[in-house]
Amino acid sequence: MSELRARGRITAASGVPEAPAVRRQNSFRVLRRRNFALFWTAGLLSNTGTWMQTVAVPFVLFELTHSTVWLGVGALASLGTGLLMGPIAGLLADRFSRRLVLFMTQAGQMLAAFALFAVWKSGLATPGLIVGILVVSGAAGGLGIASWQALVPQLVEPDELLDGVRINSLQFMGARAFGPALAGLVLEVFGPSGAFLINAISFLIVLVALLAVRPRPVPRAQGQWRVLDHFREGLRYLLARESLWLAVVVMFFISFFPSALLQLAPAIAKEFDVGQGAYGLIVALFGGGAIVGSVFVAMFADRFRRSALVIAGSISIGSAVVALGLAPSYPVVLVCLGWMGISYITISTALSTSIQARVDELQRGRVISLYPIGLQAGIPLGALLQGKLAELIGLRDTFIAAGVALIAVILTLAATRNSLRAIDQTIELDTAHADPLLVPNVVVTPD
Repeated sequence: MSELRARGRITAASGVPEAPAVRRQNSFRVLRRRNFALFWTAGLLSNTGTWMQTVAVPFVLFELTHSTVWLGVGALASLGTGLLMGPIAGLLADRFSRRLVLFMTQAGQMLAAFALFAVWKSGLATPGLIVGILVVSGAAGGLGIASWQALVPQLVEPDELLDGVRINSLQFMGARAFGPALAGLVLEVFGPSGAFLINAISFLIVLVALLAVRPRPVPRAQGQWRVLDHFREGLRYLLARESLWLAVVVMFFISFFPSALLQLAPAIAKEFDVGQGAYGLIVALFGGGAIVGSVFVAMFADRFRRSALVIAGSISIGSAVVALGLAPSYPVVLVCLGWMGISYITISTALSTSIQARVDELQRGRVISLYPIGLQAGIPLGALLQGKLAELIGLRDTFIAAGVALIAVILTLAATRNSLRAIDQTIELDTAHADPLLVPNVVVTPD
């Protein structure tokens, strides 16, 4: 206990380490790092293309079927497949060059995007064929997501880790705003095939950046690991730390309720009788709000506890979803979506930095591969179930129910888990390898 007190304050009541002292520096400093700046810029451009495709696919499925259930099936095919790849993704991130893993998986997603372009342009598209390509794309993306997140600490200095995580979140949220906004324009002018083609080409930018960056060497566990053994070790590591499993649980509920509703954007557009361009704005306003929230998080997040940001953000986004269900007009819908975006980035950044701050480098890949379980399980399941519910009780009532349910769940978790204070825990980088759960054989290898 005395060692912990020397390294970081501990609350007398709970024994939970407090957040480190405020540094009074903003997180944008990491963009001075060449490797990080290259990777960040390429990611912004490529993920913008990915979000264009993400908007175009539900539009295509709704055009072919006029069914909200098919929108949920599409989300399940893409994100659900990625979820199944989680155990393998963690193994790849911990055992092999993360840069190489990303190169291969990004190339796979590029080929899937070209396939979507080809089948839609040729007029051969069917709901089943579109979903089949999404399965392939989702598998490739799922295999690479842990390596993407785990590569970020290798592109910044050790004391800049949390800054890198926050600015990486800004990149994802920027793409989430720009991609749908551009998708609305592209859908209006060129149709879905234009969005698919631009996304396919955008992957080339990431491939070039991956060839150019030089990540720092990292320690890697050695030995004959099987996938299930590796997955179980990561799961054991996560379950032994409340700060880690609590972040996964909260992310699941955030994804299941408000995030999943974005998969119903075509139905929202139909509810308010708006065109293809306005449809793109529905998702773009969410991303635009997230950009605003990202700037706040990057500049001021160190002044607040992560647990407080998660609770406040969850109540805020739940309230925004309820307001969305009550919205009298399309402009009010856009305001609600911006409000949701600001709240979402506050929550997701707090949770992702909690994971990165608490996990040891040797366990980083497998633990990070478990974190997306919340995201990749929550969104498709929520989209599928809420899509069905929308057909039974109506879209607006579904939104109201989702918002109220989220607020109730978060308040219950806060009441039973010490106000989520475990999320504030951190570990010191220079003592990370003292963890008793780590495997013994370690080597430091270049990426």
